[in-house]
Amino acid sequence: MSYRPKPAGKAAENFGVKLVRPHAGNLVAPFLVKGKQEVAQASIQHMEACICGNRPLRMPLQIPVDLQPLLKTKQAPGIWLKMPLREDDPSESCALIGKEKDRALMLKKLADIEGQVRSSESASPDIAPAHYGKAIGKGGARISYIREKYGVRVNVPKDRESPIVVSDLSVNVRGAIMKLEELVQQDVPQQHVVLPVEILPEDIGIAIGKGRCHASKVQEGFGVKLSTHSREHPELPLVVEGPLGAAEKAVASVQLQRRRREELKGTIPVCVEPGRIGKVIGKGGFRIRHVAQRHGVTIQLPERNKPGAQILVTGFKENARATVAELELMANLKLRPEHVLVPLHIRPEEHILVLGPEGSMAAWIERNYGVQFLWPRAENMPLLLVGLTEDVSRTEAAIMKRLSGRRAH
Repeated sequence: MSYRPKPAGKAAENFGVKLVRPHAGNLVAPFLVKGKQEVAQASIQHMEACICGNRPLRMPLQIPVDLQPLLKTKQAPGIWLKMPLREDDPSESCALIGKEKDRALMLKKLADIEGQVRSSESASPDIAPAHYGKAIGKGGARISYIREKYGVRVNVPKDRESPIVVSDLSVNVRGAIMKLEELVQQDVPQQHVVLPVEILPEDIGIAIGKGRCHASKVQEGFGVKLSTHSREHPELPLVVEGPLGAAEKAVASVQLQRRRREELKGTIPVCVEPGRIGKVIGKGGFRIRHVAQRHGVTIQLPERNKPGAQILVTGFKENARATVAELELMANLKLRPEHVLVPLHIRPEEHILVLGPEGSMAAWIERNYGVQFLWPRAENMPLLLVGLTEDVSRTEAAIMKRLSGRRAH
């Protein structure tokens, strides 16, 4: 048998046998064991077991790169977990290193490591890179707190673009992520920001509202400022300024209202005879411009010499229908070339407030404002004002002001 001389001699003494080399000076030739047969066989079995037990044993296994730092290198006396050393060339290929005599213990350790890997995970909190500083805390205090409290490993990328990674047992990772997100969210809403509102330039007026009525509602509801000018972002058409949390909610609200308005938009044709289209348009297009401005719609004129072409009105369906009704009335009524008409949308019981007993107030309005009232020809038709564009607009404003005061009482 082959064996190292010193350990072999000590083993021979323990068993009461002798080791002899059949060829003196030949270090390659095996030893011979000399003694009683049973004792010699027992000593040979013992020495062969020692030889096999000291042979190195390697058990390969796969461990995710982000979980490797969570595992101990020394698993037991004489048993080591070997993992890749180069950070610039990470690999999942690892191995448990020991000796053949420790095979049983190594198998147990291998099962333990695989169990730890299965019960561990790596996950990233929902924190934007812009808020990594709040996640880290002053001098790394917040990250240190999370590591100590939950016993996890937290990796913050140097490039501040990749996600933060939290690694450990699944239950610890989940708890650490929830706490870290909570702490950041407590700080972030207080940060003053300027956020853009994704909106088309032609929709800005609608978002702001007449007399800033919509902007005022947003400011009162969310405690932010909605404006069309910003020093920080002069290129943006519409921005919201204020604490981050409130600003994000305000932006979402404005965009939701815009989407709802988009759903309410439509295109409606104006049903007039081809020979009356010019009457609807007016000289130089003044009638359609007047109606379009009143209702905030777009009016598309028909192509010349195209059979069946129509005037199309696009906008919020309610406004588009009102526009179409006015244009159709102007096409069918006998108006002076320079006149327009405006329907007065007032309740029948309010006619007396506008016109007075037996029309006395109507005569005064017609004299002083230079307009004319047209009485409804049917129950579903409104009271109409006819006159020059400026005179009609001025008269309508005065009448609605008078009615609003009465309605308030």
